[in-house]
Amino acid sequence: MASLREWVEILWEFLKLKPPVQRPFNRDTLKTVSSEVPIILLVGRTGSGKSSFVKSLTDQNVLVFHEENPCTMNCEVYTVKVDFDGTSKVFVLIDTPGLQGLDSKETNLKVLEKIAATLNDVRDLELKLAGAIFFHNIAGNKRFTSALDIFAAMCGKEFRDSKQVAFLTTQWDSISSEKSVISKYGGYHEEIGRRIKNLYPEWPVFARERDDAASCKKVLEHFSDLTRSGDSLSRFALLEEWRSGKEDIRETSAGRKVLGLV
Repeated sequence: MASLREWVEILWEFLKLKPPVQRPFNRDTLKTVSSEVPIILLVGRTGSGKSSFVKSLTDQNVLVFHEENPCTMNCEVYTVKVDFDGTSKVFVLIDTPGLQGLDSKETNLKVLEKIAATLNDVRDLELKLAGAIFFHNIAGNKRFTSALDIFAAMCGKEFRDSKQVAFLTTQWDSISSEKSVISKYGGYHEEIGRRIKNLYPEWPVFARERDDAASCKKVLEHFSDLTRSGDSLSRFALLEEWRSGKEDIRETSAGRKVLGLV
């Protein structure tokens, strides 16, 4: 008689889905990073294109979301090299597990815990978080407000009111190429841009119109210019609250937002 594990494997095969891979966060990757290398946090709902963004920039094995199967179960660290007009610059990208809807409180709290623990390692190694990118799937669920609210609480006022955050619409290549459809989603992107600028005037809003490295480069160039200008790095609220003694993620501002307490 088949064991429970065998039955699960049979079920996955029947559904033609690949089970999420539990790859542990590799702290050793961070140990090799120079303190001058910008570290960028990638945040968004499941399927918003975070892992695809990383995959376009590296030859490393990056699992990408497929249908309803999230592939990033832990925070994963990747070192990428990007060429800007003949000058190469190295970035460290932290790909985070996807946030879920308002009903998935426990899942979202676990995501916060993993992000806080990873950023704690960043701080322990005397590295610096240069910025964060919020991803939104242009072709998917238009209701991104709940995830954005959690992300904003995670950042805290000082960080989110700085230029260290960018908003990126993704998955443009998954929509129809018909002019009427492109025009429709172009209008949607402009609407999102206006909403974001009203909430957070300092955030640049980008559209990743193609699934290639060039579309990633223009976003990372923003953070490259920021680090070259010598702008001081703001404090990330989730990490500061975590380190100040709020080890129960529910007590942090982002945790309270997930629980609907603020």
